Amino acid sequence: SPHPHTFAVNFVVNTFPARSHKILGDALSAATGDPHFFICRIGPDSTFRVPAGCTGIWWSCRGSAKAIYGDAVTSLDRRSIVVSDSQRPLDIVTGATGRVIGFVATIAHWRILMSGTDFGSCRESLLFPALHRATRHACRLIVRTLRASEDDASPISGAVNRVVVVTELIDHLQRPFESLIARCPGRSLQQKRTIFMRLQRARNHLVSNTHRALNIKSLAFSANYSVWRFIRLYGTVFGETPYAAISRCRIEQAQQLLQSADTCVGDVASAVGFESRSALTRALKKRFGANATQLRTTSRRSQRVRSPAASLPRIVQSHKSRKSS
Repeated sequence: SPHPHTFAVNFVVNTFPARSHKILGDALSAATGDPHFFICRIGPDSTFRVPAGCTGIWWSCRGSAKAIYGDAVTSLDRRSIVVSDSQRPLDIVTGATGRVIGFVATIAHWRILMSGTDFGSCRESLLFPALHRATRHACRLIVRTLRASEDDASPISGAVNRVVVVTELIDHLQRPFESLIARCPGRSLQQKRTIFMRLQRARNHLVSNTHRALNIKSLAFSANYSVWRFIRLYGTVFGETPYAAISRCRIEQAQQLLQSADTCVGDVASAVGFESRSALTRALKKRFGANATQLRTTSRRSQRVRSPAASLPRIVQSHKSRKSS
């Protein structure tokens, strides 16, 4: 396989202003020759559709947005990065102040990009769909790639260096999966990664549907396992059962909603999948030793501490202002 430093890669920047409604398929049809990687800047109140067969890395550098697969919804903000699933069409929908940066390409082109890395040796398992925490390092890598693609005077403006930065980003996001992959059954690393992809897709679907009742049969079927085998493998790899996972995700999402907005407790309970306000209150008390009011009070006292990615939207905006001047 060619090393990523030895082939040409076309990085195409697409900027979509506020209230845009675009489909990536049109640009993909026109892309011929060398691998094309689309860097998408999506403005507020916009909808951007990515067809099946493509996958991407998405970060909401400002405001909020949603990644939607059919009826499954993943919330995006500056604290999270989503790696999308290539098996289903994806809609990125931005809010009134939302701005999203995305790197997207076909599976074939991602394979070429990753051919010189550790993850490139497995044809099935290049980009594992997941919701990641947006660390400062990951956000800076996204901004560096965007700058390099927009500004020819950038010190990393060459396509080769952009490939290096993108592969560093992927490695940073997916390196924690290595210990989980090692727990999967299989005689070879490729077999282990293939099994992990099936389990991770199910896990990602579970995380995106915490507001719904858990259908363990459907989840096991999507991973091509019996219910018994699926629960056993899931627990072995991830260290918790699917039931424990969805309960944990609901509590964490409820905590985030309680700390970031003044939504009433009953509405929060309904939004994240709890049957009632009292069920949420019991879960919070068991997990954190505090009720909803106490969690909100603690959060407001610590709001002076900024999130790791808090300053990065300013970096993007200042770069844009510098170019326009």
